[in-house]
Amino acid sequence: MAERLPILLKIAFWTALAVATWVLVAPSGPGPGLIPWDKAEHFLGLYGLTLLAAAAFARRALWVVGAGLALYGGVMELVQALPAVHRDADLYDWAADIAGVLAATAPAALPRIRERLRERAKNAASG
Repeated sequence: MAERLPILLKIAFWTALAVATWVLVAPSGPGPGLIPWDKAEHFLGLYGLTLLAAAAFARRALWVVGAGLALYGGVMELVQALPAVHRDADLYDWAADIAGVLAATAPAALPRIRERLRERAKNAASG
């Protein structure tokens, strides 16, 4: 089972990405969505996608995964701006996407940042 886990995680990620893309370009239905606030949907959607991508592509640098998904959010807003899609693009949606990506990646990045700061402080004190 352990050898199949990376493949299953990749399948889960690509499936989630396909569903997210469909939700973002399909005509919006009447009334509120699953979560009444659009920005929360964007935040949670990219947060979840980022967690899945970080697990599925564990050999990739976390900043690459995050940058790719932040770019994905921006591209989806550009697609929503196309008249044929009949959706409204919103920079605040993209900001919520980026916030979701950052919230998912920050816990993994913070220990590395702290270690670098400790090394700098140690070097400054000795030099």
